[in-house]
Amino acid sequence: SGQWLPLDPPRPEATTVGGLLAANLAGPLRASQGRPRDLLIGIRVVGADGALVAGGGRVVKNVAGYDLPKLHVGALGTLGVIVDATFKVRPRPECEEAVVIASPTASAAADIGLAVLDSEVPPLWLEVAGPGELAEGPGHGAASVVGLGGLAEEVAAGRELVREAARRRGLHTVLIADGAALRARLADFAVEPAAGVLRAATLPAEVGAVVETITAEARATGVDVRCLADLASGIVRAAVAEATAVPVLVRALRPPLERGGGSLVVERGDGPLKAEVDVWGDPGPGVELMRSLKAAFDPTGVFAPGRFVGGL
Repeated sequence: SGQWLPLDPPRPEATTVGGLLAANLAGPLRASQGRPRDLLIGIRVVGADGALVAGGGRVVKNVAGYDLPKLHVGALGTLGVIVDATFKVRPRPECEEAVVIASPTASAAADIGLAVLDSEVPPLWLEVAGPGELAEGPGHGAASVVGLGGLAEEVAAGRELVREAARRRGLHTVLIADGAALRARLADFAVEPAAGVLRAATLPAEVGAVVETITAEARATGVDVRCLADLASGIVRAAVAEATAVPVLVRALRPPLERGGGSLVVERGDGPLKAEVDVWGDPGPGVELMRSLKAAFDPTGVFAPGRFVGGL
């Protein structure tokens, strides 16, 4: 039919629709297509009293009233059990490829990535890989990975714009014909083997600096770390090789990020690690509103108690 649901979570073959929404999972496509909450138009949820509650609609023009569906997106199942969801779909690109731009530093990779974002042919997706993370990259250096999708003519035009931007900066490019396969591999970053995965949120203009700070702190700790960032949203993930280094990195990285209006959470780790470190950090002033919503939707605390931010 030429339509698709443009969501690429980690390991899509093992991801349920309920889990996709509860964790608000998204991959590189979020740069142009948004996250699950941006594509969700209707939902049915089983509430704490066993009642089936519906919100939204089955077509965009019928969606009215309070935006109840989005309340459950990213709530980690603390407000109800999602049993049905309706999404809007979009035209599937005719072709998809990628261009890897080898860069000497993460800051250089982010700088050219931001330039590509502002180009005449916006990318389908755009990631910044930390030093040594990408096999198609410059080895020990960083890389910007530009995904291009659409009609063949659009992709060709975008490819030339990216190559020209790289040439002006004296950077080398590598064309990846199967962009979808590379995108799927990058989407799996957060679930690849690691003792812990940190997720930092910052401004897109600060992504390069945050990647370099994480790398420097890990080097000072004597631990290996791999970084991958979604430049458009300012999300930086760091896969840490040793569990003992996670609390050290959290203590070093979280305060400056929070002072700048960002955040740092421990996105993945085992039970002992979660008991040792505050995985969420400062929840901010919105936590009291969250408590009120939890009390209204789940007054007896039967749904995932203590699973969410602030112990909700």
